Amino acid sequence: MSARMRSLGLIVLIVMAVSTLCGLGAWQLYRLDWKTDLINDRNLGLSQPRLLITEEYKSNLDNIDWKRVEVSGDWLDPTLILGNRARAGVRGLEYVKALRISEGHAVLVNLGWSREVHKDLVLADIDELFVGSESVKGLAINRSQITASKTKDGLWTKFSPLSMTTEFPSTQLLNWTITEGSLDGDFTSRSKLLKNGFTPFINTTPHLEYALTWFGIAGVLLMVVSVRLRNSNKKPKVD
Repeated sequence: MSARMRSLGLIVLIVMAVSTLCGLGAWQLYRLDWKTDLINDRNLGLSQPRLLITEEYKSNLDNIDWKRVEVSGDWLDPTLILGNRARAGVRGLEYVKALRISEGHAVLVNLGWSREVHKDLVLADIDELFVGSESVKGLAINRSQITASKTKDGLWTKFSPLSMTTEFPSTQLLNWTITEGSLDGDFTSRSKLLKNGFTPFINTTPHLEYALTWFGIAGVLLMVVSVRLRNSNKKPKVD
């Protein structure tokens, strides 16, 4: 193979590599833009006045997702448990109960988180404190696309009304849920063992840094190849 053909092949490979790297960088910028819009929309919902849930909101998910709500109803058994919920490196569990808000309809409520070792004490608290009729305040979230399974230990893998409906054969669970509590770390619950509440939605993925990394690698690759090609084209000195 001639030197010219080798150079041409190298150029084609470099162009493909640089195009791929730049494409990855552009994808990260797209993800950053999409997530920024999502964060702004969700935090705007959190800043709005609390919605009092009425009959019209049962299936109107667009008007309720990521908004602070208040709903009244009657607590239903059993208590469901979400497993593998670590916080700050501490193994824990989250506890869920259904609140019947109308005849034949209920919404799942996340009561809060507690250390795994406190499981029996928390269940005893829930059986005593979360009974009868009550008005619940918290954050509404659309979970219509989430599915989950139940482990052999009786713990649920995800918060999924669609899957958890098997626990309530005579009641239809709504596809949105409530995380009980208040905004900005006001983690108070009737049970001293439970930490509830919610915080503003934030982006924890450094998309901009990822994009700059991909663009930087592409730039370095172009510089290296440019230097190599320039050096290879220099004519050797004749003494």
